[in-house]
Amino acid sequence: MKEIVKKLFVFKGRSRRSEYWWGMLLIYVILGVFSVTFPLGPASLPFFPLYVLGGIFLWKCILLPMGVRRLHDTGRSGGWAFFDFTLMFVYLLLLGMEEWKIVQAADGMEGMEAVRMMSNTLLKYVWLHILCFLVQLILIVLLCFDSQKGENKYGKSPKYIEVEE
Repeated sequence: MKEIVKKLFVFKGRSRRSEYWWGMLLIYVILGVFSVTFPLGPASLPFFPLYVLGGIFLWKCILLPMGVRRLHDTGRSGGWAFFDFTLMFVYLLLLGMEEWKIVQAADGMEGMEAVRMMSNTLLKYVWLHILCFLVQLILIVLLCFDSQKGENKYGKSPKYIEVEE
């Protein structure tokens, strides 16, 4: 775990599957602790959806270097992780702008009208949501591959250590 925290924002090198998935577990435990410690909801914050979108963005920022190193270990470019990150950023930005419009217009609306407006927003971007899902599904599959044996252009294998005689 100490190694995971030490390399949390390092993009170079390689990470084994165990390091990646233990890092994911650590992040989810931290998120769970925060969600229990600081319960948020629409009633507690005026711009709740914007806070949720910001939290998702920060979560993706933490996962990005781990994903890049894991992809390097399989011999693949970290560009897959950057593509996923960029796609999610665009999606969250578009949703955030729509949320902002809804929050601005919410003063003159009744409850169901705001819900209808939000559901129209989600339907407007359903294609982007499906694309994000497909890219993340491909990325999960790529992250599950075994380490590339020996040294590759990203460094020495942390799993298959070559013993020199």
